[in-house]
Amino acid sequence: MKITFFLVLILMSSSIKSQVILIKNHVYVEEKQADSINIKLDSILILSVGPSTTRIVLNDLNDYLSKKLSKKKIFTSYAYLGRNITDAKKEFKLLNTDGYKAILLFLPKDSAFFEVTHSYSNRDREPVVWTRTENLYYEQAFDFRFYKAGQNPEKFWNALVEIDGDPSDNFATKKIGNKLISLFTKHKYIQ
Repeated sequence: MKITFFLVLILMSSSIKSQVILIKNHVYVEEKQADSINIKLDSILILSVGPSTTRIVLNDLNDYLSKKLSKKKIFTSYAYLGRNITDAKKEFKLLNTDGYKAILLFLPKDSAFFEVTHSYSNRDREPVVWTRTENLYYEQAFDFRFYKAGQNPEKFWNALVEIDGDPSDNFATKKIGNKLISLFTKHKYIQ
């Protein structure tokens, strides 16, 4: 009986470890378009679309980008346009985009995957005491687009962005924010 219990514990711990190993904080950014522009971007309207979990991640990204861009003397504003494209189109028509040189749009490409996993461990105490740990896992792919503002917005930059991991530690915010700032500086959109 003791051997069976021991084998079950070993199998359970290896199963738990494999679940935890799957939760890696990963960010992938692939530029799809990077055209040159002939304007100095001193004002950017940042827009996002998506459900609640996506909105949380994008709000954090906006906060991070706004702080970084303000240090470069670039004014930013942020607006959440809604849960889906239909709502976003209606909300966009109501926005006043006058005074902005560019619009940065965060658009989900697919449905967000959000999961809470549980792991259990024994802290080698007598009697056996099990502790429970919860891990959050978020997975989402985005189409990030940069447009010149105006009557007919013209797209000049586009990238595929993928996020995998725990959204509670803001791992993606810094990685994506720094990558975007680096790419925008490289292409001379900002200085």
